Formats: sequence, C-alpha cells, structure tokens
Amino acid sequence: VLAGHDHTYERLQVEGMTYFVNGLGGGPIYSFGTILDGSQVRYNDDYGAMLVQATLKSIRFQFITRGGTVIDDFSLRAP
Repeated sequence: VLAGHDHTYERLQVEGMTYFVNGLGGGPIYSFGTILDGSQVRYNDDYGAMLVQATLKSIRFQFITRGGTVIDDFSLRAP
C-alpha cells in the first residue's frame, strides 16, 4: 500500500501487508508521534522521493533523500 499526506517516510508491516507512507516531497516536515506496531523504518530528517522499479518477477521500493542517500530499500518477489 502506498500513501502520502503525513510529511514523513515510514514503512510498516501489518498483518502480512507492507505499507509505505511518503510525504517528504515538500511542505513542513512532521515529527513522529506514537510509533505504531509493525513500523520498520522511519525517517524525517530531509526531503526525498521513492524510486519504484518493477519487473515481471519483482518490485523494488527505495526511499532516496534529495542528497542521494538511500534510506530504505525493500523488494517483493513474485511467488
């Protein structure tokens, strides 16, 4: 699941489903409130974007800061 709105980056795993929240494209950056169960990666130090690369066998999600630092790199493979 890909979502935005909150001005942070977070990857969560909830009941076998992966969730990405990416709202660091602009606007004021939020601080994190309560850390949710299933939270695996959190980032709010700078702006950035997601690079998503898909093939027939896999999909790769990377969150990269505007300075080029890869904060998160996560892949799913086809069964």
